[in-house]
Amino acid sequence: MTKKRSKINELEELKLDMRKISNDMEEMGGILNLYMYEDLNYRMNTEFNIIKSQHEKTMLDMNKMIQSIIGSMQYSKELIEDNYSYSIKEDHLLRECTQLHENVRILLNENRRLLVEQAGHKCPVGRKVVL
Repeated sequence: MTKKRSKINELEELKLDMRKISNDMEEMGGILNLYMYEDLNYRMNTEFNIIKSQHEKTMLDMNKMIQSIIGSMQYSKELIEDNYSYSIKEDHLLRECTQLHENVRILLNENRRLLVEQAGHKCPVGRKVVL
């Protein structure tokens, strides 16, 4: 009976040890879960801050690009207006130049006519002047 009793006591001690081990395992699992959760939160917060910083930099770059495009468009508009102005001036000058050429042609013809008349008065009768 004492052997039986000692085996029962030993069995009870083993059961108690098993409960302690089980409780320790649950406690360690809780600590591990808490550590993993905190580590995950830390990593997520860190990654979020990195992504947020990259996003802000990208948005700043996009705003700079938009401002550059707006500036380029304004400059192009000014160039188009200048080009149109020069085109009008060129058209006016071409018309003026054409008119001057016509006036020169008229004056040359008039000069030729006057030279012929003048030569006709100075030449003896019967000779023709060829210009």
